[in-house]
This record gives sequence, C-alpha cells and structure tokens, in this order.
Amino acid sequence: MVLVFSALLAVFVIGIVAIPFFRMPKKADTFNPQNAKSLRSRRESIYQALETLRLERELGQVDEQEYQRQLLEYRRQAAITLQQQDRVEGDQQELEVLIEEEILAARARIQERDAPKQGEA
Repeated sequence: MVLVFSALLAVFVIGIVAIPFFRMPKKADTFNPQNAKSLRSRRESIYQALETLRLERELGQVDEQEYQRQLLEYRRQAAITLQQQDRVEGDQQELEVLIEEEILAARARIQERDAPKQGEA
C-alpha cells in the first residue's frame, strides 16, 4: 500500500514539474504602440549607421574588407528590424479591423434596442 501511494505521489510530482515545459507560450494580447516607435527608431539608426559607414569608406577611414563585413551586418539588422516592423504593423491593422467590427456590432445593438422605442412613440 505504501509503495503504491509513493508511486502515485512520484507520478503526480513529476507531472506538476513537467507541465510548464509542455505549454505553448502565449502571444501578447495587447498591442503596444511603443514597439512600433522603437522599431522605427532602430531602423532609422541602422540607416544612419550605413550612411556613416559609406562616408567613412569614401574618406579612406575604413578598408574594403571591414566595409563589406559591417555592411552585411547592418543589412542583416535592417532586415530583421523590417520583418519585426511588418509584424507589428500587421498586428496593428488587425487590431483596427477588430475594433471597427466591435463598433459596428455595438451600433447595430443600439439601433435594435432603440427601434421598438421609436415605433411606440
């Protein structure tokens, strides 16, 4: 009896410990406009760094090999930032559509509720 209870207790404890490892992470439910602003700011700083790098190469301060290495890194960072910005802007558009649908539904409910009152008067 003690052995069965101990085995059940061990399975229960292992299950409790293992549950967080099998859960899928939740997507954030709220849209944060700061994300869009920070991504735009990051994108602009990358573009500014690219321009500075180009000018430094023209002035001879950066050799061609270092220029190519940094250029590839800045382009990679810009691509990642643009992908993130597209995702955030897509989320923003989706949120705007959902809000518009909610507004239309609320207006329809108000009109349905007020329609009998207007007929009675």
